[in-house]
Amino acid sequence: MNDRERAKYQEIYEREPSYGGRNYGKAAVEFLRGGKVEMLCDIGCGKADFGRLVLSEGLAWVVSAFDIAAPAPVLAPGLWFTNAPAHRLPLPDASADVLTAFDVLEHIPPDLLDATLAEFVRVTKPGGRWIFSISFTPSGRTVQGDNLHLSVHPREWWLDKLLLLGVVSLSGGYFICRPSASASAPSPTSG
Repeated sequence: MNDRERAKYQEIYEREPSYGGRNYGKAAVEFLRGGKVEMLCDIGCGKADFGRLVLSEGLAWVVSAFDIAAPAPVLAPGLWFTNAPAHRLPLPDASADVLTAFDVLEHIPPDLLDATLAEFVRVTKPGGRWIFSISFTPSGRTVQGDNLHLSVHPREWWLDKLLLLGVVSLSGGYFICRPSASASAPSPTSG
């Protein structure tokens, strides 16, 4: 995201200290049961509530949490936090077993959506998976005259976009994705 986008989120965090405190991924913790993941990458983590929940339930060794502008959250053993845009994550290639983004993708500017998905492919281990929730409607918030949801599309549009990258299922309002070994982000003209 550019500096203007970062400034919008810094403004909303300053204006609404509770922003980023809803744990949209809380129900998704069920998809992590059955084995401890080495590293979970949580994009758009806000106050990192999901990361702390995953660690407290012993479902991951490490959670790397990223947000474009959130103030540093209360940390816990195994929780790493960095301010970073979703399309430029400071992680090595193939480092995350699971990548989560709860109510994040609709916030990504349309011209950065493919770069963001390419970054998700880059940082996910072969055989890894993604768990997303995506809002299909405009946000109830505007900042600096802009709606916070910049990439608003119907569920079918998102499903088609993600199917270009691998296997996708829908469960409990979440997109569960397994990027294929040959996945790369769709070109901007692909949808």
